[in-house]
Amino acid sequence: MVAASFTSSLASDEAACILFKDWSESELRSRKRGGTEQGDVMDFDTFQELRDEHRLLVVYVSGPSCSVCDALGPKLAQVMDEHAAWRFVKIDAAEDREVAGQMLVLTVPTLVFFVDGREAARLTRSFGMQEVRGYLERYEDAAG
Repeated sequence: MVAASFTSSLASDEAACILFKDWSESELRSRKRGGTEQGDVMDFDTFQELRDEHRLLVVYVSGPSCSVCDALGPKLAQVMDEHAAWRFVKIDAAEDREVAGQMLVLTVPTLVFFVDGREAARLTRSFGMQEVRGYLERYEDAAG
């Protein structure tokens, strides 16, 4: 399994590196904007491609100085490992401002569930893993 991240904070958390399970590392690099200087920044066009390519997508928006986000990362990674049908991407609101802004993310942590390219649900600030599992299972069942 090739694991890659769009944020340096996630790279240090091996348990959370479940991003883009079916993309090669070179394909990931080609989808990033700005070459090596801004290699960790995702532009909105790339995000739209991700959203459109994956029937079930979860976007986790965090911030660099968010201690809640740091604690939530490994827990989310564990839950996402239990739900292989979903693709998971972590976005740093400070680095990936364009994507966070277009998604109207006003606070972190925020978790956005996309089904067939459309936002199906959003959890913001205080939420538990049971609530996350509930959404994952509900939309997984509905997607068939």
